[in-house]
Amino acid sequence: MRAALLLALVACHPAPAPKQPAPAPGTPGCATVAACTAQADDALDVNDVPRALDGLARACAFGDAHSCAREGVYLTTNPQKEGDTERAVTLLQQACDGNDALGCE
Repeated sequence: MRAALLLALVACHPAPAPKQPAPAPGTPGCATVAACTAQADDALDVNDVPRALDGLARACAFGDAHSCAREGVYLTTNPQKEGDTERAVTLLQQACDGNDALGCE
């Protein structure tokens, strides 16, 4: 009985995806998840989509699953260039693997 329960629990909660490396030091842009999400929010307030996506992508690279989901949702509904729809699927799966509810919807 315990083994079956353990197997069911493992099947429902897969191991999180490996985190992407954080941006290299010295590269322009935000340096923490909080700074990157603030950059994205500020950029969206003035409809600066490229800057917003950059902030979300950097926060995602730092391991913030919700930022991966936000970027994925945006790219799903507003693809900016060729390949964005496929990238959105990857981002949403990564977010879901990181237990972010938005990524699992």
